[in-house]
Amino acid sequence: MVLSSSKADAQTTSCGTELDALARAISSATTFTNSNKDQQNLLHKVVQEARKKLDEGKTADAILKIRDIQLAVEKPVAVGKLGLADAAAIQGAAADAITCLTTPSA
Repeated sequence: MVLSSSKADAQTTSCGTELDALARAISSATTFTNSNKDQQNLLHKVVQEARKKLDEGKTADAILKIRDIQLAVEKPVAVGKLGLADAAAIQGAAADAITCLTTPSA
């Protein structure tokens, strides 16, 4: 999905709540066994990388960064380094952010 600059700007603003919720879901996860690495890397992806892409008007690239977060959550879960409830919260918040970014604004 390619958005014009003004449309991308509108979605950046209107989806800020969802991106904030994703960052909160990551930062509030208490079951990361390697929080300095895994948790901080995920936070960097949403706070720095996804938001930067949105600021540049690159919504599709921001969505890819959020999908990277979804994939990155699977590995620590698989090896017992992240609890299922925390993973579900992160996955749900990521899905909400993607939905917001892919839903045309009125």
